[in-house]
This record gives sequence, C-alpha cells and structure tokens, in this order.
Amino acid sequence: MDLTDLEKTILEKLSSGQLDGVVGNDLITGDHAKVTIRTVIINGIPQILRFGPDHKYFDGKENIHVDGKKTIQLFETVADKLKFLQKFGWLLSDSDVKKYSAMYKPKK
Repeated sequence: MDLTDLEKTILEKLSSGQLDGVVGNDLITGDHAKVTIRTVIINGIPQILRFGPDHKYFDGKENIHVDGKKTIQLFETVADKLKFLQKFGWLLSDSDVKKYSAMYKPKK
C-alpha cells in the first residue's frame, strides 16, 4: 500500500497514542432495551463498542445483576484505520486528521 505523507503522519499520531480517547458522543438506541454505541481509540486502535442493556433477576434469595452484552469492532489493519479516520476524523481535535477526513467528505 502506497501511503501519502499526510496518511503517514496521522498513522504515526494514531500509533503513538496522541489521538486516544472518545470520538464524538455516545449513540443510545431503542425505547425499552437501551443499546449504547461508543466510538473510541484505545492504545492507537480505533474501536466501536456496543453495550447491551443490563438486567437483573431474583433468584429466591437476592437480586442478581447481569451486565449487558458487550460487542467490540476493532480496526487493526492500516486500511481499516484509514477508513475509520476518513469517516470519523472530523470529530477529532487534530488539524491533520480533520484535513484528511475532509478530503473524503461527499461532494454535493
């Protein structure tokens, strides 16, 4: 894969941890069973986390709390990381990443 200078720069920032953190706001879906979708970068790896609803039940003696299902989508390859930054880069505070994301914004 032939990378441009801008792509090399933002991938270096990503791998060094400069872009780590929550990307944008959480998305909460559903009326009764709330599902939270959170986009984050952890240790230079972009991830989309989906948290299902927690629930509890009574086992005859006490209430038992059960955590909701957690699903993780990882973006580990260079191509996946670049696609992630193309789509979500405008939400980050870094000017290079915003410039890169703007290059892939659909034209009207």
